[in-house]
Amino acid sequence: MASPSPLSCSRSWRESATWLGVKLSGSPSTEVAAYRAVLPAEFTVYSGNDALLTTVLDEGGAGVISGCSGALPEPFLELAAAKVAGAGADELATLQERVDRVVALLGPSAGRIKHALRVRGLPAGSSRMTVGAPEATTAAEIEKLVADLVG
Repeated sequence: MASPSPLSCSRSWRESATWLGVKLSGSPSTEVAAYRAVLPAEFTVYSGNDALLTTVLDEGGAGVISGCSGALPEPFLELAAAKVAGAGADELATLQERVDRVVALLGPSAGRIKHALRVRGLPAGSSRMTVGAPEATTAAEIEKLVADLVG
């Protein structure tokens, strides 16, 4: 489903007291500022782009709705906490590199995310759709990533 335009989102918010926020996916995931410009402060804006957490926060968004962080939340939480605490550019860049590693290797792949969950000893469950397991080389890279980030 495509994200509504900033103006249609604003109109819909005014017409419905039950619409509290929006997750921007695809191209609109990079347009948080445009949505924030036309929506009231109490309307929550999230991006579906896992890698843009600090940009989303800078543009007035609430954060990202991230598939990758379900398997490896630590880098995302550390980056968000550092951003909110006012960390410097060097620290944020180092933390962003950790997030970028996760996104590059896991996203968007349910099979890779499930493998990371299993490596962590967490239940990955079954999938409602066919999900292929990662190839052996990719699986080994995921195992190394998990070890590097969480021990």
